[in-house]
Amino acid sequence: MAEALERKSTLGVKIEASYGTNPTLTSADVIEFTKDSNTPLYKPDQKERNIIRNTFSRLDPIIGAELNAEGTIGVELHGSGTAGAAPESDPLWKCAIGVKTVKTGSTTVASATSSTSFTLASATNFAIGDAITVVISNALEVTWITGLAGAVVTCSPALSATPSTGAAVTNAGIHYTLSTVELDSFWTSFWRGDLVREDSAGCKVNKVEMDFSTGEIITPKFSFSAKATQAPTTEAYGLGSPSYDTADPLVAKNMKVRVAGTTYDCSNMAFAIDNTQAKRQAVTTSGITKVIRTDRLITGSFSLLYESKDIEDAMRAATKMELIIVAGGATNKSGSITSSSVASPT
Repeated sequence: MAEALERKSTLGVKIEASYGTNPTLTSADVIEFTKDSNTPLYKPDQKERNIIRNTFSRLDPIIGAELNAEGTIGVELHGSGTAGAAPESDPLWKCAIGVKTVKTGSTTVASATSSTSFTLASATNFAIGDAITVVISNALEVTWITGLAGAVVTCSPALSATPSTGAAVTNAGIHYTLSTVELDSFWTSFWRGDLVREDSAGCKVNKVEMDFSTGEIITPKFSFSAKATQAPTTEAYGLGSPSYDTADPLVAKNMKVRVAGTTYDCSNMAFAIDNTQAKRQAVTTSGITKVIRTDRLITGSFSLLYESKDIEDAMRAATKMELIIVAGGATNKSGSITSSSVASPT
């Protein structure tokens, strides 16, 4: 955006109950977004008329179908500020990844035998497959429950040490996991400069990417394709006062980066999910009837000083390794990402 009143702009995002149908936004659907975001603009194909009629001049082009309604929304990575409540950017995460689960388990370690096995004081609200955080030496570590017999937990990857009796264990928070079905779509309403409302229908995330650079605010970017843009309406924002999240954004510092259970000093990392899309077109419509996902690719990279050959050895042996990134650490101010294999180091 380049207009003078861009900081007076407002963006609302809501998951559609029916593809391409306005879900009726409220003030609760308003989100904060980064200045480099771009909502879709009306850019239909223009069709040249290759007609000859005794003149060097060409005829004016004709407007064709709207086939390339694209946009990006950047947000700061942070929690909602309330335990168990999704962040305001929740619709984007759900539409990019697929499955959202709210977990409420919170307990302590009753006893422990190793870094991969310990007994919970209470196993209520815990289950196999849960991502959990365990306090080890006053720091949060993330692992996954691979076995649960009564209150006895088996986890992977191994924690850096055997947890102490009384150490806090929780899965409380919002968990997003990859889906095997079609992704949800969302609707956007953008009040540009508090002057004009621009709506985009049937939006599907085709890519979410995050860069972790030392000392920088982590700002995920969601790229998406829309079914169509709607004709703009002269309108100031009027849904009421938004209730923005209160948690501070996460900064890439004091992070925990573990590869195959070993902690490394990484200067920067990148992570992305690409959702390949197909646009179903029909001559009986104005262009696109639906955007659908046809493929998914997860990529990532990290940079570190070459001080050990461990990672290169693992790559030469084609060893798959878990990569865990934990950002933050205070209540409602932490997040984690896990990948089951690691790309080549730089």
